[in-house]
Amino acid sequence: MGFIQCMSDPCLYTTSKGELFIIAVYVEDILAVKEASKMNEVKQALSTKFEIKDTGELHYFHGDSVHHNLEKHYMWISQPTFTASIIEKYGMKDSKAIATPVNSSIKLVKAKEGDE
Repeated sequence: MGFIQCMSDPCLYTTSKGELFIIAVYVEDILAVKEASKMNEVKQALSTKFEIKDTGELHYFHGDSVHHNLEKHYMWISQPTFTASIIEKYGMKDSKAIATPVNSSIKLVKAKEGDE
């Protein structure tokens, strides 16, 4: 199919015949990124050698939440389940979140030349 294994990550495969196509493999899961027409071609080729299940548009991948906006060309990945498990593990479930790690009443001023 013309994919090349990434030198820095053996689970990542790419091809750039025309436009970039990326496939990431994690155990038995495959995450593929590309336009629909090429995607169908690759799914068909893979299905001749493997039993595959197309779960459609990606929203979750191994506990990570995936949000994307095709019009604005961005993707945002977050880990709400992992974050919640860490908060639970370290007994911080009832902690109150703060907007800034610094006391907001502290006034910061630019140092003058010669100040240490």
